[in-house]
Amino acid sequence: MQNVVIVAAARTAVGDFQGSLASLKGHELGTLALKGTIDKFGIDPNLIEEVIGGQCNQYGSPGNSARWVTLKAGLPVETVSTTVHQQCPSSMRAADILAQEIMLGRIEAAAAVGYESMSNAPYMLFGARKGYRLNDGEVIQDSLMLGGLICAFEGYHMGVTAENIAELYNITREQQD
Repeated sequence: MQNVVIVAAARTAVGDFQGSLASLKGHELGTLALKGTIDKFGIDPNLIEEVIGGQCNQYGSPGNSARWVTLKAGLPVETVSTTVHQQCPSSMRAADILAQEIMLGRIEAAAAVGYESMSNAPYMLFGARKGYRLNDGEVIQDSLMLGGLICAFEGYHMGVTAENIAELYNITREQQD
């Protein structure tokens, strides 16, 4: 089994909702982070065999957004690219999958990238494709409340879910941080 070593890490600045980074979509932020890491640490893009991007709210992003990030960051077209979605820990899952690939000897070098832009999460009109008729309007739905921030089973905010789990298992704020 091969050992796994993290050789470089970078991130974009932490942004606020509708703040200075709001003009950039999640996959654009992912591109900046990946390209920035490659440039800052002098990594040869040809050595990166696989990129996995973790993104929670994928509405409004290109299909397989990790592929977009990979190519826009200047990696070769031969680089395998996959997008994973596991809610909040999506980028951690990306790193986990790539670590397993390296341990198994399938690849030697990879990049895990996490990206998100809640400022660019679209509003949805699910019935619009069929066309609307007189007086059959629809409520506009916020994609943030559909695919990521609301528990699909209990119907409440994922922040509340985290608080409930912390209380149930006696996890302090300090332990979480």
